[in-house]
Amino acid sequence: MNYCRRKQYIDNFGYHIYNRGVAKGRIFLSSEEKQTYISYLEEYLIPKQQLLEKCVSECTGRVKQAQKIHNLSRLKNYSKRISLSVYCLMPNHVHLIVHQKDSRDITEFMSSLHSRYARYFNNQYKRVGPLFQDRYSAVPIRTIEHLARVSRYVHRNPADLGCNIEKYKWSSLQLYKSGQAPPWLKVGIVQSAFQKSKYGRSYGNYMDFVNDDGR
Repeated sequence: MNYCRRKQYIDNFGYHIYNRGVAKGRIFLSSEEKQTYISYLEEYLIPKQQLLEKCVSECTGRVKQAQKIHNLSRLKNYSKRISLSVYCLMPNHVHLIVHQKDSRDITEFMSSLHSRYARYFNNQYKRVGPLFQDRYSAVPIRTIEHLARVSRYVHRNPADLGCNIEKYKWSSLQLYKSGQAPPWLKVGIVQSAFQKSKYGRSYGNYMDFVNDDGR
């Protein structure tokens, strides 16, 4: 499945990535799938050695542990190439805000991530064929104000479902609020941009900014 068509982007640049299900179909049917997608993000974005050590400490049973370590050791690692600062999983689409080191990093990352998730989803439901639209959207983020606005837009997505955005489990906003973001989620990128932007001078903090729907 060719999710990327060899797109290339600008070095050391941020992008708002958006991808939805084929024919606008759902890509998450349960909490288990959302948790799996987030676990894939973690596995790609924490340093490989830390990932393997985490597996050793958490996996139970020698056979299961050995198989998991074998699978993870073969997995591509993007901890030095991709910085993820925002995510939001919705029933039929996903939003990510990422920064890359090299112009081809996003292409490789998204292809690997969504190919892997599609295989998992298809296996879960005994389905065949593509899960995601062939082309994902990648909009360059050019200024700190733009980054602040896009992060607010992404974090406010669950409001369209009638959800409390601060309590929505499948968005990174709860981690911004708690101050307990894992190392693989680079919240400092957005927080620094917000503080330096004109919005940082107008709002008390980032959560106040996000909770203002801008209307």
